[in-house]
Amino acid sequence: MSLFQRAITGLNLTPGERAFLKLLQGFLLAGVQSALLVAPSLIALNSGQPTLAAGGFGMMLGAFVHGVIAAYQKYASAKGDSPLPVAPSQPAEIPVDGPGLPPPTDTPAAAAALAA
Repeated sequence: MSLFQRAITGLNLTPGERAFLKLLQGFLLAGVQSALLVAPSLIALNSGQPTLAAGGFGMMLGAFVHGVIAAYQKYASAKGDSPLPVAPSQPAEIPVDGPGLPPPTDTPAAAAALAA
């Protein structure tokens, strides 16, 4: 069974295999972004000179695609996580005189009270 088949079926991988798959994933994402950055400039070259608008459009498109892919990667990698605990609907009551901590002893007033 190849590395990719084991990864797709969800079998355990060694840390080196997981790192290699992450590296390939990064190369693929960088390639897609680079193509999106270069494509508008190449299109503009066919009609004359590259323009700042074409380059800006390519950068915006690359940033958008990066955001979509990064969000999907976060979603897909969290599918095996347990759900977060539910917070209580009402916080616990705190006594009027404080949470029950002893009074501070490192202030001048506390030192004078202890000396008396």
